[in-house]
Amino acid sequence: MSETDFFRPRPPTRAWLWIGLAIVAVSIWQLSDPVRAAALDYAFGVVPAHYQAGAGVFHSPTDFLLPLVGHAFLHGSWLHLGVNMLVYFQLSSLVERRLSLGGAAGDWRFALLFLVSAIGGAVGFVLIAPNTDVPAIGASGAICGIFAAYLLGARPRWQDALKDRRIQQAALIFLAVNVALMAFLTEAGVLPIAWEAHLGGFVAGGVAFVLLAPRPRLLEGPWGRFLG
Repeated sequence: MSETDFFRPRPPTRAWLWIGLAIVAVSIWQLSDPVRAAALDYAFGVVPAHYQAGAGVFHSPTDFLLPLVGHAFLHGSWLHLGVNMLVYFQLSSLVERRLSLGGAAGDWRFALLFLVSAIGGAVGFVLIAPNTDVPAIGASGAICGIFAAYLLGARPRWQDALKDRRIQQAALIFLAVNVALMAFLTEAGVLPIAWEAHLGGFVAGGVAFVLLAPRPRLLEGPWGRFLG
């Protein structure tokens, strides 16, 4: 495979689209009934205090694991859903396309990236705010992970992306707004935002991309060599 062929992605299967539509569908079902929404928030939202209590709250492994992913399919308001989905649909197709380079199966790679980012966001919230008894819901942690993948995928090698000054600046601005500013607004009582999930998702998504992204292979001799 030539380097030119590598940068020709395989036909997309649009896992990003199906995940996005699932988030929208579940959130609409949730938000259409306030009573249902309250029940779902505590059943599938991430409540750090519950993880501190452990067996006293979770009656099965499913009860323990479901919130780590399920929270990403719920939202607190129509505005919350709209903003998250606007960003999600702008980024996700580009990231899945990047994960499809060289004929790689970008669909399952993107789905796994989303899953790892969502879990990373949940874990970040639990670790940084362990005593919080209010559920965190929303896809923003997973979306922060997708954004990290978007930045790292802007160059053929993720190592080159880390050295690129423009990408460094974009990452710093993103973290300043979505972590530092959100933390300030939360502490000031202006907005109840789980900035910890933003940070956890961003880190998890970046690590996941490094592990999942296909690398260019130039066939030089019987073994070839890998870049990155």
